[in-house]
Amino acid sequence: VGGLAYLYISKNGLPTSTPGTGTGDGGSGSAGTTYTFDYKFGTKGSGNGQFLDPHDVSFDKAGNVFIPDRGRNDIQVFTHDGKFIRKFGGPGSGDVQFNVPYSTAHDADDNFYVADRGNNRVQKLSKDGIFISQITSANGKNLKAPEDLAFDFANGDFYLCDTGNNRVVKFDKDHKFIRQWGTIGSGDGQFKHPHSIDVGPDRNVYVACGDIPFIQKFSPDGTFIKKWGKEGDGPGEVRMFLEHMDIDIFSRLHIINNDVRPIINVFDLDGKFITAYGNPKKGGADGQFSEPEHVTCDSAGKPFVVDSGNFRIQVFKL
Repeated sequence: VGGLAYLYISKNGLPTSTPGTGTGDGGSGSAGTTYTFDYKFGTKGSGNGQFLDPHDVSFDKAGNVFIPDRGRNDIQVFTHDGKFIRKFGGPGSGDVQFNVPYSTAHDADDNFYVADRGNNRVQKLSKDGIFISQITSANGKNLKAPEDLAFDFANGDFYLCDTGNNRVVKFDKDHKFIRQWGTIGSGDGQFKHPHSIDVGPDRNVYVACGDIPFIQKFSPDGTFIKKWGKEGDGPGEVRMFLEHMDIDIFSRLHIINNDVRPIINVFDLDGKFITAYGNPKKGGADGQFSEPEHVTCDSAGKPFVVDSGNFRIQVFKL
């Protein structure tokens, strides 16, 4: 992607002393990696393999790609290289029906979870789209517009951004409530529209809000550890509304800026800026975004970006 500076990362994901190259949004540190456009799939429409409002990407153990669509209210499944396989779901509030399917994730057993925002619930399905169970409340309070979820694969616990209640909720693998944290506000451990969540290999929990320009890091018990972020257009700086993030196999945190400045910033898990990819001005060319929503990295660390405004998925290579 032209106009960005990129840095280099060693094979084990640790910084090397190789100097970075280029100028612009990518920063000028001494270590990082380069992300370049690889391929894309999807067009606008309601047919198989088409999108109206795609919003997330998750992978099953076979590497198949599951994509929820807020406009179609269904889930489409593709091969890793973007060939349509099948679809399931549809509009409604019954089992395997959706009202704004927002975010998705697979657990260690390959079950498929959907944050069904408009129905104020999380649905658990088999990878084949068969209903298993649902979660509608936590700690005596109904879920309200949940928007993201992430698993701790060490023990099967999962975390949910209960966005309308401005809290993070933690469940065990059997969906038993463990704890919650967060109140509305912009202080440490507070949230304003908690919008994105992920769990790192350190088992710490990372949360970004739409209405606060920083990322917060918590221990598994919800204890605030640190935060980073600054509003602006410089390297590693962000413009609200922050979109979604993902932590890759190299312990790098990818987070989408927003449609005003549609790039993806990459940090290490202590908040050090590594690089960026995309283009600071939206567009429809390869490597450009319009209304990017989610980024999810596959088992090799390749980012799949939901380029919603262009009705497609873009895949980048390292």
